[in-house]
Amino acid sequence: MSERLADLDELVLRCRDKSTKEYIQEAVTCYRAGAFRSCIVSTWNAVVFDFIHKLRQLEQTGHKNAKKQLDDFEDLRANNQDNNNISKILAFEKSVPDLALKEYEFISPLEYYDLKRLLEDRNRCAHPSMQSLEETFQASAELARYHLRNAVMHLLQHPPVQGRAALKTIWDQISAELFPMDVDEAVITLRSGPLARARRPLVRGVIIGLTKDLLLTDRPKTERNRQFAALQAISKMYFEESEDILKTELSKIADGVSDPNWAKMISYLRHIKAWEFLSEAHQTKTRRFIENVANAAATTILVDALNVVELRYMAVERVKKLSPEVLVQNFQHELSPNEIIPITKDYIQSVVDSFINSSYAVVQANGENLLLVASLLSSEQMLMVLQAFCDSEQINSALGIPEIFQQLFCQTLHLAESVKLGWLSVRKMIDKDYFKRVTSITALKEQLDLQFPDFLSDANANRYEGKQ
Repeated sequence: MSERLADLDELVLRCRDKSTKEYIQEAVTCYRAGAFRSCIVSTWNAVVFDFIHKLRQLEQTGHKNAKKQLDDFEDLRANNQDNNNISKILAFEKSVPDLALKEYEFISPLEYYDLKRLLEDRNRCAHPSMQSLEETFQASAELARYHLRNAVMHLLQHPPVQGRAALKTIWDQISAELFPMDVDEAVITLRSGPLARARRPLVRGVIIGLTKDLLLTDRPKTERNRQFAALQAISKMYFEESEDILKTELSKIADGVSDPNWAKMISYLRHIKAWEFLSEAHQTKTRRFIENVANAAATTILVDALNVVELRYMAVERVKKLSPEVLVQNFQHELSPNEIIPITKDYIQSVVDSFINSSYAVVQANGENLLLVASLLSSEQMLMVLQAFCDSEQINSALGIPEIFQQLFCQTLHLAESVKLGWLSVRKMIDKDYFKRVTSITALKEQLDLQFPDFLSDANANRYEGKQ
């Protein structure tokens, strides 16, 4: 019994409008008291008040039909002493399910029949003349609860837009330049609109629409990122529905993607975990596309593929066929050190050698190349670089070197302890008269002192020097 009552309380909380919530609370109270006919009457009253509230919300957005409907209704209510007007008010009330379905698309055709049944049962409960004098209408607990649930789930919990109007509102939201690209922020934004408590057809329409646009249409990168954020947010809000929709629709949509545009599918799979929803033929096509992609177009495609669990191994094998320079510049953050270092080992050493043998004219350019491989340097290579700074005036006096070494320090913190003596030598160089006049070296000096506070001790400095 307590579980049933808790469910009813949840139905009350789902109602959006305050007046509607009061009528549903009254209906729940009647239900609990066993007054099932009164429960059905109050439920219908809640439906009518909620419909009028939705019209008022639409009126505020400039909806002309909603404004006219409200104006006509208010005119009838203002003259409710007129018997003719009373009949018109009753006719308006009777038309609520039809208007909700056909004029405003608040409900679906199946939900329409449920509301029509509620109206019919409400009339049986409220009008004795509709029953025989010998037999009164007996509403059961099951019937009352059925109408309560349907009223809330079909209409009262939803915002005043569904169907095509809701789709347009959602597209406008996602297309706006300020729509967030962060998934959690996108969830917050979408929950403020029609997707807050959307019906399955609306969720289906948005998911299919976004998927088609992402796979079949060329859009600027920022717009695609907004669409991916929106699709991920909807998948988070309606996880089961999203999986079911993609399971039945993704391969159908994929049939329309041309071979040259198959890169869009890989990008889609990177953002939306949907590999298992592709047909076996499409999965095979995806693998072949990765195997045969031209080097000139490979970078973005392979970065996406590396972020798809089911494609990673194949993508790694394809990446190995690229030049070491391209690998380092584009893939070092996508591959583990164990994957990339064996392939780029010789290239990294050549970058180190070029830097430590630099002339004044090229040291800055070689230093920038060094930064590209900084996270892949070994302790031995790092010590060679630090020693070159101390030994070569061509290097330590060059423009831009203080800033380069500051970045180098930040990017190699994982080696800090193993190359501590090398940084000690650099720190002692900074204290020389020449560097005291170089203001840009101050940031590096401060970072070293913060990381290695014992550098500031002369006794320790002498101890380190003795070890060298």
